[in-house]
Amino acid sequence: MDSIILEDNFEFKQKAMFTVLAFFSLSLFIQFISNFQTIENSEKPRMAFTAILGFAAFIFFVVIMLSKKGIMRKNEELFLIYTFSGKRFYSKNLHLDDKNIFTIFKKNVIQRNVYLSAGRPDLSYKDLRFDFLALDKNHLDKQAIITLNSVDAADDLKLFLEEKHLKHEVYSPNT
Repeated sequence: MDSIILEDNFEFKQKAMFTVLAFFSLSLFIQFISNFQTIENSEKPRMAFTAILGFAAFIFFVVIMLSKKGIMRKNEELFLIYTFSGKRFYSKNLHLDDKNIFTIFKKNVIQRNVYLSAGRPDLSYKDLRFDFLALDKNHLDKQAIITLNSVDAADDLKLFLEEKHLKHEVYSPNT
């Protein structure tokens, strides 16, 4: 079983949103702990459940926010994996049955930040994305493997896939 961890799962602005949710969840837990003595006995089970739920949500949001994505090869099959602190917590089989060729689509994308429209309505940034696709021998049947934002991660994944007996070809469909 070989695996490669490539890059963060979320962009900065997405991590900022998860941070807000994580601290809101943590505030539920802290509120219960600080008011434990003043809560009536009949309300304690409900408040304890809310506190445990808040702490569990905090842990969940922190794990999701700091997760990384990668690729794993096990028994000649490829899996998309998500890891936290080097430990895999989710994997998805890519089912690349007869596809033993891969290609890379390199594209420039423009991301608009519409939530900052008051100051600068046209605030946007360019980003380079790498879409890895599995292909059949005629390049007619495509299947997405992963999308990466980093040149270094794309180079690492290309080497990893070539090591695992997948052939890299330039996309040119043969009809």
